[in-house]
Amino acid sequence: MIPTRRRLLLGIAAAVGPGAAPAWAQADFPTRPIRTVIGFAPGGGVDLVARPLAQRMSRTLGQTIVVESRAGANGNIAADHVAFQVPADGYTLLQINGAMATNNPFLYRNVRVTYRRDFAPICGITSTPQAVMVSSTLGVSTLADLVGYARANPGKLNFASGGIGTLAHLSLELFKRDQQIDIVHVPYRGTGPAIPDMIAGRMHLMIDNLAQARGAIDAGQMRVLAVAGHERLSAIPDVPTTIEAGFPNLVAVGWQALMAPATVPAPVLARLREACREAMSDEELLTFYRERGVVPRYRTPQEVSELIRDESAQWGEIIRSAGITLE
Repeated sequence: MIPTRRRLLLGIAAAVGPGAAPAWAQADFPTRPIRTVIGFAPGGGVDLVARPLAQRMSRTLGQTIVVESRAGANGNIAADHVAFQVPADGYTLLQINGAMATNNPFLYRNVRVTYRRDFAPICGITSTPQAVMVSSTLGVSTLADLVGYARANPGKLNFASGGIGTLAHLSLELFKRDQQIDIVHVPYRGTGPAIPDMIAGRMHLMIDNLAQARGAIDAGQMRVLAVAGHERLSAIPDVPTTIEAGFPNLVAVGWQALMAPATVPAPVLARLREACREAMSDEELLTFYRERGVVPRYRTPQEVSELIRDESAQWGEIIRSAGITLE
């Protein structure tokens, strides 16, 4: 005969099912540290946004949030890990950039993740225009100068990106198509590792988030030619937008959001959403982002879902027209 206590525990386990958290565990969430997984190398744009957000959310949740990098395949490795390889209990989250959700489904034949099916948005965090940046060794000071140089020297400019199919890469394809110029794309394993080669002059050009290059820009090792958005960045108010510079078709705005597996219990998801919303109302965190050229932008879960839908159509067309594919 099974002892009474054991029968009780077995009955509870059967009732909640193999992948669910008991009601008391949901009510007490969190009782241990949480992981936020990112799909790119440390020091890149996602990492620079994820760490201070994790610190701020930790205060509200009363538990440490550890940021873990699982770089590779434009974030697919990290997304696959969180969607399919860990319990959907709220203790493992995924921080994405827009390209992971809107570009990867068009780039990879065998990608398993569908973001609007496999993930539940917690909140949107940033919405940041990309910056057109050059190595100071190149000796150009305006976007028009850069285009003129590229036309006079076809195939001699090297463009660094955080990987094939990233927003940086697609921005280059948009730029090349619009201006009919020949620039060589050199993908890296994340944006951070490309910065030393930009400083050294081995790479000449980037269209990417300002944040990870801010130190090199402040040191005069890199130069920002234009902001690829509709408004100037408060961190560099003297730098014109691409529209102001006479290149209205070069508009590329990156964004980030925090996600949880779609089957995380509703009370846990609500707790995480409230912690993220509270973090994104903290002026200290928002100032930290702005000073590094990142534009904070809180979005509701519904707004994140709509953004994924709309931008998938926009960037999917660029990917198809450029013939970009990945295995």
